Amino acid sequence: MNWQEILQTKRARTAIISFIIFVLAIITLSSILLISRSGKFEVSFYVEPLNAQVFLDGNNKNVNNSKLFLTPGNHTIQTFLNGYLYTESIFNINEYNLNYVNILIPTVATNEEINLIFGDINTISNEVDTDSNQQLAQKYPLITYLPYSTKVASYTISYNFNENFSSLEITIDPIKKDDYIAVNSARTILKDLANKANVTLPLYDIIFNDYTNAFIGRFQENTHNDPYKFLQTGYSNMSNIEIQKGQTSGDYYYTTIKQLIPIDGDYSDYVSYHAILKKSNNSWELISDPELLLTVYNTPDTPIEILDLANNYFNGD
Repeated sequence: MNWQEILQTKRARTAIISFIIFVLAIITLSSILLISRSGKFEVSFYVEPLNAQVFLDGNNKNVNNSKLFLTPGNHTIQTFLNGYLYTESIFNINEYNLNYVNILIPTVATNEEINLIFGDINTISNEVDTDSNQQLAQKYPLITYLPYSTKVASYTISYNFNENFSSLEITIDPIKKDDYIAVNSARTILKDLANKANVTLPLYDIIFNDYTNAFIGRFQENTHNDPYKFLQTGYSNMSNIEIQKGQTSGDYYYTTIKQLIPIDGDYSDYVSYHAILKKSNNSWELISDPELLLTVYNTPDTPIEILDLANNYFNGD
């Protein structure tokens, strides 16, 4: 082998070694990047005006109009800009919450301007969170029909998620306090919407605002072995109610109780509450105070199918 062949061989080996080192470096860098992003979500930050300073978790790096891979959970967001109100908030990062959107409020803004800004924030958030909203609608189909309000505005039905989107709270708000007509209507509509969405209503945390549950704390313990008499005795201290004959399913008994509403001196209307009893030795146990709608939140440790049966039982209606 002459010196030219030796030189070519050395060059070839050097090229191969260099290529191998390059490939290994790429693989190493890719592995480091993947490891550094493992268990994290890509999060976007967008705050108007765009020259606002946005700081994450006390760091002094401006993250406005940028994307970062961050761990799920709560993070502190601080925003600064001369001539605008300083804000500090907790932002919970999870698979459904990957876009931080905000519009700073000028220090001299009027109430009308502030309301417009909040409206703009909601509009932008909905636009950038399209994918997240679709995912949430798949997980919670009922939200595709909410919020709901009537033409005469006697009530609204809205919803909220907890901070990590693991549960859904549905809120019924009558415009007038203790408006039983609005509450009855809202409950019927909510059941219809649940049927359209093909969901089981007792799985949701349902809150009736501005409505007084007359049965809370009124039950008197007793030992009747007949469930109907057990309820009659338990609520013998209450007037203007009618306990309906119920149904038994295994160890459970469910029924409705009418709260009679006086109209023009006579009881011509009512609101139906649902109640569930469970066998206890030779008697019964009232699992929870009667509710307008029974759920796993207000009537815990009760089979879903029993809650569903009770919510849809209207003997005597």
